Amino acid sequence: MILSSIYLAITSIRNWMFDRQWLEERTFQTPTICIGNLAVGGTGKTPHTELFVEWLLENGLHTATLSRGYGRKTKGYHEVKAGNTAEEVGDEPLQMFTHFEGKVPVTVCEDRRKGIEQIEAGLHPDVIILDDAFQHRYVKPTVRILLTDYARLYCDDSLLPYGRLRESRKGARRADIIIVTKCPSALTTEESEKIVSKLHPLRQQKVYFSTIDYIPISIESPVVLITGIAQPKHLLEQLQREGIVVQKHLSFPDHHAFTAKELKCIEEAGQQGTTLLTTAKDFSRLQSSSLSPETIQKIKIQQISPRILFGVENDLKQTIINHVRKNTRNCSVD
Repeated sequence: MILSSIYLAITSIRNWMFDRQWLEERTFQTPTICIGNLAVGGTGKTPHTELFVEWLLENGLHTATLSRGYGRKTKGYHEVKAGNTAEEVGDEPLQMFTHFEGKVPVTVCEDRRKGIEQIEAGLHPDVIILDDAFQHRYVKPTVRILLTDYARLYCDDSLLPYGRLRESRKGARRADIIIVTKCPSALTTEESEKIVSKLHPLRQQKVYFSTIDYIPISIESPVVLITGIAQPKHLLEQLQREGIVVQKHLSFPDHHAFTAKELKCIEEAGQQGTTLLTTAKDFSRLQSSSLSPETIQKIKIQQISPRILFGVENDLKQTIINHVRKNTRNCSVD
């Protein structure tokens, strides 16, 4: 608890200095949408980012994404290109680049200000989505979207290292939109109302709920499951519901860099005739590893897609578009 108290003091002083403008929050000409969370990992930021990009594209908005590129071994600004590896740009940016087949500019830069400057100068998008930037307060975004896991709401969590929060729960006050992610698909209205009551949002904050849909794939049991994500239990539960037997689960930490020994284990599993199954994020690292092309071709990818519950998807979509419309200077939104 002492360490959590020290962490609270440091983060609170930092936020206090931003709130009083002793540290500068800079705004940019291009509308920016910040997606993030209070907790470390596991709330579904990348799938939601992909969903919001799709919505913006549907509205004719040229959209670029910017993230830190967690886990990469490079520094500075980089636009993801075909042939890049996860070590060069990070696994999640590479995943997004693959998802959009290179049609959406995906960029990384640990300094978000410099990253936005580079994007504005070279790509001229209508809107920029900042992935995992809720604590990056040197940029003042047009709209802040806060994600929180249904199974571990930020209001029930504690600060690092005792809990998983990066900052005080009070940080949620900065959000314009709060989304409770990874909800059961059969979540009831009554339960959602109880959650809203626990979150105690400000009057101007909107709260939404989303679930994860697993895209059907042709797969045979048994499988060797390979995961390097924050919370693989959701995938394991889904496979169990589908009657797919997981013969072996090679579980690694989030953003894990596979060692030669671990890759050899995966190679051997692929040679035994079993089906290899992994997530899109993990595949972005595996495909740029030293695995043989034959093994990579054997790997099946479990794709997922977030879905907004209670029939209010259009409301959330329009809320995001309206934020962009109010702040846009160089584009028109239909």
